[in-house]
Parts: sequence; structure tokens; C-alpha cells
Amino acid sequence: TLQAGIPLQTDMSYFVSYCQGLTVTFDNTSFGATNYLWDFGVPGITSDVSTQFEPTYTYPAPGTYQVTLIANPGWPCTDTSTQTIIVNQQLDVSYTTQDSICITGNSFNFNGTEIGPTGVAFNWNFGPHASIPSSTNLDVNNVVFDTSGFITITLSGSIGTCVATFTDSIYIFPQPVANFSPPPNYLCEGLTVTLHNASTGAINYAWDFGVPNTNSDISTQFQPTYSYANPGTYVVQLIASSTGTCIDTAYQTLIMNEILNVSFTSNDSLCITGNSFNFDGTMVGSPTTTYVWDFGPNANYPSNTTLDVNNVVFSQAGLIPITLTGHYGNCIDTYTSSIFIYREPTIDFKVAPGLQCVPYVANFIDLSTSDSPLNYRWSFGDDGLSNQQNPVHVYTAVGSYDVTLSINASVGCVDTLTMTKMNYINVHPRPTADFSLNPSKTDICHSSIDFTDHSQDASHVTYYFNDNAFSNELNPTYTYLEDGTFYPIQIVSNEFGCSDTAQQKVYIEPFMVYVPNAFTPDGDEFNNEFIPVVALDVLDWNFEVYNRWGQLIFNSTDVHVGWDGKFNGEKAQDGLYTYKLHYISCEPSNSNHQITGHFSLLK
Repeated sequence: TLQAGIPLQTDMSYFVSYCQGLTVTFDNTSFGATNYLWDFGVPGITSDVSTQFEPTYTYPAPGTYQVTLIANPGWPCTDTSTQTIIVNQQLDVSYTTQDSICITGNSFNFNGTEIGPTGVAFNWNFGPHASIPSSTNLDVNNVVFDTSGFITITLSGSIGTCVATFTDSIYIFPQPVANFSPPPNYLCEGLTVTLHNASTGAINYAWDFGVPNTNSDISTQFQPTYSYANPGTYVVQLIASSTGTCIDTAYQTLIMNEILNVSFTSNDSLCITGNSFNFDGTMVGSPTTTYVWDFGPNANYPSNTTLDVNNVVFSQAGLIPITLTGHYGNCIDTYTSSIFIYREPTIDFKVAPGLQCVPYVANFIDLSTSDSPLNYRWSFGDDGLSNQQNPVHVYTAVGSYDVTLSINASVGCVDTLTMTKMNYINVHPRPTADFSLNPSKTDICHSSIDFTDHSQDASHVTYYFNDNAFSNELNPTYTYLEDGTFYPIQIVSNEFGCSDTAQQKVYIEPFMVYVPNAFTPDGDEFNNEFIPVVALDVLDWNFEVYNRWGQLIFNSTDVHVGWDGKFNGEKAQDGLYTYKLHYISCEPSNSNHQITGHFSLLK
């Protein structure tokens, strides 16, 4: 497929206007061709041709031309495209003027320039805020604006169908307003202040902080921080500007003080008796500061308004907080510290409750009170002494004893106190426990034991038999129902509640039955009879022997008669036999027994 193509002049990539000069760069939209022939349409000449793909051509004069493009000229397959081109002399306009001036007294001169043919008509648009909204002169002077900011200015030039436009803007600085203020509570913040800049319409700032005889108290920061060397009154100046002639000045008077700080010292740690405190206050800040003291409700001066206060007396001991508050305008500072007042020491003591039986271990408890460390001296009435706070003392003899405590406080309320409690300790005699047993070793069939008292100075006796039974009889008889070893205890006490303990040992031999596991009824002198053996009396006895088929082959109710190994007069066979024994023993309890087992008959 082959097609020649020239786009419309207004669609060509070079096109800006019909008045951009006599040189045209053509666009080629042909396709399917490899050779091209352009004819640019200038009448009367033949040199206005080109074989380039997209040529550039300069026309000899303004006018309208018919351009022809042949694709693949001279080939059997060819195509032709034509397009109308309009060219004129180049027309450009622009202007220069001064810029960025202050709105106060502003006046602008606009100087226009033009490139193009003669006879161009001009038109200015200065906007509604200009003293001359429009003009047709190339140069326009003394144009005054009544607003600030960026203002767009347009110059247009036209001749025939050609129009050129140039637009630019000027900037007019507004009239600045200088304004600043210190922080709301700057009077309370010391000698360093950060000033708040509230100026408008300015871009440059010049600060002078008002310190006399120096040139170093200046800044160009938007919002500066400045530290004064000394308290005082200072006049601060701010010059805010946008240009050299666009300026404004503001002033503020600052009263600078040290940060308000109050504190105090006083004597401390006095005894409640005769106490008197002097409070010396200190202040850094304004000399017009006022003061309020708070000594609390237990002082003879609950409050005061002078910086120093003397002869303050307190009626209560302990840790007492004291507060001094300083006020200056809205500034306030509070300092709190505490004093300590010692209470007068008191003396008292007691002994831990309990029976006082010899030897008596007395635990003494100090009940004295003091806000300072105490020294102790105890006398126990038996030549015993101690310097401990809560001593333990052993009384080894019966009697009544006076106890004396002395305490000494060497700090605060210095004093020595002594207390004696007459006949405070009464040590009572202790009884002596002792008893005997009869018998102390026996068997379960004769387990009644006689207890015989040998105690001294006792008014009450109790026996514990070591099997959960007891007796308050003086000389009881007790029957043990079980065999074994027991440790009966005697506890005796007297009319003072003092007690003593003694212990003995009782052994009760058990009831035992011995049954052999074999016998040999061969007629020799040994082991010819199978018989259980007992050492103690029985009340009833039934002994039976069974063969392996469960047949009863022997029975005896006599504890002394055993089986001789015969059944129906004949010797029984060797082998394993079973016995069953039921008996009632002489034990005081659980006397009914039955035992079974096996034994062997051997020959």
C-alpha cells in the first residue's frame, strides 16, 4: 500500500502561529514509499524543490503557497498530496520593567520591544489595580498599583492576522507591620526570654534587645531567644522589612527578673521541752516578693509574712513540715522542709507472762519510749545485771526479787530515768516427780502393773500409761491390753502450778505359739510327735490334722498331746499335711485365735 501525506499546517510539529517567520519545517505522514519529491509552490522558480523525507524551506516573501509531495516519483506506482501553507514575517513582543518594590510610593515604567514588520498595533493590560489599566503605546511610564503581591501584566502586538502576546508578572511588597510580644508568664521564667514575632508582610527582621553600652544584643532571627546578664527594665526594638524602603518598627518594654526561688534554714532536732526555732529565709527574684510561712497548727505562730521568723515554739513532737511560699505577681515558688522535735523519754517494762517456777527463765520486755537511742542497765535482784534492751535472765533460787531498769538518752531530750518494781519476780519451788513399777517386766497374761508414787512436794499427780490411757490416782494399778515396750510418765504439780515429769519403762512379753514345719516319727528319741508348743496358759485347745484329701486324721483337746504320725493304728504315709489350731489364750483381750498351716511327715 502506498500513500503520500502532508498534514495540515496547524497540525505540524513546528507550528506556533502563522506569524512565526518565513521558514517552515514540514512533517511527512506518507507510508509505503522510499523516494519523495517536494515542490514548495513558489511561482516563477524551479529551485523550490527537495527530495528529503521532512525538509525545511525558507520562503522568499510572506504569502500563501500550494505545496506538493509526490511519493515514489517516476515509479509505476506513485501517489501525490498537496497542502496550503501560509507564511508571514515573524512577530514577537516583550517588555522590561523594575520589579519587587514596596507598595508605598510605587511607580513602574514599562518598556516594550517588538520584532517584526512595521505597522504593528500594541495593547497593554495592567489589571484593575493599576492607575493606567491599559495602553496602546509601546512604552508606558508612571503606572501605580494599589495592591501588593504578584500582578500579571500582558503586552499584545498585532498586524493583519498575526498576533503576538507576552505575559509576565511583577511583585509588589506589602507594607510590613512590626509586632511582637513576650511569653505570657515571662516575668516568672528568669533572665532568658523567647520573643513571639507576630509581624506581617515582612521577610527581614532586626532585633535590638535594649542592653545599654553594647552592640552584641541584636539578632536577625524570626523568633529569637535572648539571655540578659542582669535583672532590669529593657526596651526591645524590632524593625520588620520587606525591601529597603518597606519597613516598620515596634517597641516593647520588658521587666526581667531572676527566677523566683525561696528556701530557708533553721536549727533542728530539739527537745520538746524548751524548744525554740529560728527560721532564716532566702529569696532570689524580684525585691517586691511577698512571703507566707506555714508552721502548722501546733506552733505558737501558725503563719508569718516576714522573710525571717524567730522564736517559733511547737507543742507537738515528731517530724513537722514547714513551708515558705514567695509571691511576685503571677509568680509563685514554694519550699518545704521538715524539722524534728524529740519527745521526752518514758520508762516502763514487763516480764513475759508464764509460771515462775525454779529455775525460772524470765523474758523481760522493754516498754520505754524515746526518739533517740537509749542505753539500758538492768538489775534483776539476785546480783544479775544486763545492758540489753530485752534481756533474758534465769532465776535459780526460790524467792521474791526486785527488778530495776535505768535508761539514758544522750541525744535530743537528754535524761536518765530509773524504775524499780518491788517483789516483781516471785520464783516458786518445783515438785519432784518419781515413781516405781511392779513388775517392770512381765508377760501379756500377767500384765497388771502396780504404780507406786515417790514424788515430793506435789499436790497433784497424773500418770500417762503410754497407750492413750491415764490416771490421777496416787498409786494406781493398770493392766496393759497389748504386748510391747511402754514408757509411762508421771507428771506432778504443786499449788503454784509448777510441775515436774518422771518416766519409766515397762516390757510386756507377747503370747506365742510355736508350730514346727516337719517331724520324723521313726521311733528314735527325737521329733517323734507333731505338737504346737506354748509357753503360757490356754483356756481352751482344739488341734486337728488333715491329709492331702482333707480327711481329718487326728484331733486333740489337750495342749500336751500331739500326733504320733499314725492313722487308725497304722503309720501314715510320708508327705504334706494340713493342721488347724483353735485356742483361747490367757491374754486379757483378743484371746480367741485360730491358725492353720502345712507341715511335712518325714521318715
